Amino acid sequence: MEKFKNRLLELINIKSDGVKSSFAKKIGVQPSVIENYVGKRMSKPSFEIIYKIITAFPDVDANWLITGNCRYFESKTDVGRELMNFFTEMDYSVERVADELKCDIAEVEEYFNGRAFDDAAAEVWGNKFCIQPSWLLTGTGNMFKRPAASNGSKWYGLNNVNYAADSRSDYDSKNISELKADNKSLLETVRDLTTSNNMLVSTNSGLANEVIATKKKIDDLESEIRRLRILLEKQQ
Repeated sequence: MEKFKNRLLELINIKSDGVKSSFAKKIGVQPSVIENYVGKRMSKPSFEIIYKIITAFPDVDANWLITGNCRYFESKTDVGRELMNFFTEMDYSVERVADELKCDIAEVEEYFNGRAFDDAAAEVWGNKFCIQPSWLLTGTGNMFKRPAASNGSKWYGLNNVNYAADSRSDYDSKNISELKADNKSLLETVRDLTTSNNMLVSTNSGLANEVIATKKKIDDLESEIRRLRILLEKQQ
């Protein structure tokens, strides 16, 4: 079980900076559970712990975690290739990317060549280049965040890049149009509900009148029955 222990420790280092209690909290178990796997006891991995890990971290390859086979993260090679293609297209050298990130060139090259992103690195790259951290971690979903503004052509953290389809004004116009449509739909719904409520009130009022009329008929019948009884008693 030492190989599983080593893989789990590697995962703890990447996902929680080596803090076992933090990792335990992220996957929803007690710290003692993690200690059972990475401590001297080196317990055999259970289905429950594997399930909790891959549920908390969908980017982790379950096959790698259990057997050590395959690659660490699913789609990590694709992420590196897509990043390299993007920066090449934008005429951004490795040196320039490293300078923007304030890190070593070798580190950037490692990510381009398939090194898995941890949460901290994904956050840094995401903030600098407006790339979705979740995409860096998993290789799934949208690569880029929607731009917050269109000041000149400086979008996604890159100079002279026009990588977005919509300008902010177009985006705002679309939002306003969608809100107006939603508001109109809500008003129509309220109108329909009001009509239905009025119909129910009218129906209830009609039913109430029928009940009153029926009760009066019953009272009249009871009075007639009493009168007839009195007549019968007199005849006897």
